[in-house]
Amino acid sequence: MFVPVLTGVVWTWQGIPGDASATPTDPTAYTLTFDDAGSVAIRADCNQGNASYEVEGSGIALSPTTMTRVACSPGSLYDRYVQSLEQVLGKNV
Repeated sequence: MFVPVLTGVVWTWQGIPGDASATPTDPTAYTLTFDDAGSVAIRADCNQGNASYEVEGSGIALSPTTMTRVACSPGSLYDRYVQSLEQVLGKNV
């Protein structure tokens, strides 16, 4: 069985396929960083957050996310990114 390596990598958001308006100009402003202790650090443009995670078979389950609530500059994809994370939680990887 293939088990993806999550830790040791900073995962960047490349956007929503087929939606050019949801493609970040700087993907490094939207990241996930998993650690070996079961935590994931989230960067969502001008906000930071964290959650715990657990690999379940071929999926990932995340705990409820805690995020700062700073107002980002116009053009930020903060809301789209966070909504995307919520839509894929627990789906197969």
